[in-house]
Amino acid sequence: MELVHGGDWAGYRARFGHDALDFSANVSPLGLPQGVADAIVAALPTADRYPDPLCRELRTALSRAEQLPEPWILCGNGAADLIYRLVWALKPRRALLPAPTFAEYAAALEAGPRGSPPWRTPPRPAPGC
Repeated sequence: MELVHGGDWAGYRARFGHDALDFSANVSPLGLPQGVADAIVAALPTADRYPDPLCRELRTALSRAEQLPEPWILCGNGAADLIYRLVWALKPRRALLPAPTFAEYAAALEAGPRGSPPWRTPPRPAPGC
């Protein structure tokens, strides 16, 4: 299986014998922050329940913190989830993708309700290369 997204730390370690600095995924070279570890431990009593699919508490907290109306806030399971939702909501007939870019844009457009591949701009070499 060929991966088109980063985050495969185990495969990289197996191939090269060390971890990579991976900027294509939310991977921190600093490890898990203590606050996140504490939040995970605090959430364990409800880990047997499916999360609220509408993210009501999170949307309320974000609405207050950012001073935005709750209907303006959409929560998703990462950027890829929101990209697919956007394609299915807008149903674009055409799309132009600059290159290089996140692979999920093209994948979402091709899997979307219109199933059309996007137009792509050719990648350009960095200045001085």
